[in-house]
Amino acid sequence: MEEKKRHGLLLPFAGRENEVLGREFLENPEKFVREHGLSWEELSCPREAHDALNRGKKFATDVESSRLDPNVASIQKLKEVAIRHFGKTFDVALVPFGLKFAERISLRPGLDFTATGSGSVTFLDSDADVDD
Repeated sequence: MEEKKRHGLLLPFAGRENEVLGREFLENPEKFVREHGLSWEELSCPREAHDALNRGKKFATDVESSRLDPNVASIQKLKEVAIRHFGKTFDVALVPFGLKFAERISLRPGLDFTATGSGSVTFLDSDADVDD
């Protein structure tokens, strides 16, 4: 069986920022790559990540064209938009002034994480942002 090349550094909480690792990388990238057992090739963004960003952009476009208001009917409409783009088992989290939606993270064969599309929606202005 062909061994698949890995991409990136696996963090304990996918989708969350890590300021400590960010600073460590920025201060000494060569040391960071070496100490984490990575290569520069492994840090390249895979096609799946770009595909996920595009799904997030389509979600944002759909939300913005839905003319949402801060009311129960619009929240139901927003839920339908999320299902259309991220499937029935999408993740949703309350964030300051809105909701963050994402596809459920799944594992591919070989225990490799797939990239997921996501987007945030603020309550009062109904604009959507792609989380990249």
